[in-house]
Amino acid sequence: MIVRNPAKTTKTILSNGNAFPGTVEGQTYTATEDNQLLRLWGNIVLPPLTGGYICSAVLEDVQGRVEPTSNDVTFSGGLAITENKNLWVKGLRMGAGAKVLLACRGIFSDDDWTVLQAVGVNCFDKDTAIY
Repeated sequence: MIVRNPAKTTKTILSNGNAFPGTVEGQTYTATEDNQLLRLWGNIVLPPLTGGYICSAVLEDVQGRVEPTSNDVTFSGGLAITENKNLWVKGLRMGAGAKVLLACRGIFSDDDWTVLQAVGVNCFDKDTAIY
């Protein structure tokens, strides 16, 4: 079985004018002010999809206040997931001094998601693949 990420491309969170306003070291993001938005999926360029796709991100070393931006984002145990809609405003709000390591992120169809969960894979990203 080959697992693939159907996103056209992924870019770092710092690219394309989407600068995280805190500090960044590698894939570790630290907020310098309260309620800073970490757009987990805003820079995943998606192919034309018609619903039924789930975006996910695995975060490690979570410290401080880190919470989902809305009810559309589920964040628990270091795994954040949401539907493939309005991704630019979705992600995590971080309190001042909060820190996370973005281990990987990706987008999956419902079938992909079921298979990934069955084999214990939490996330797949073009650049940081777990498979």
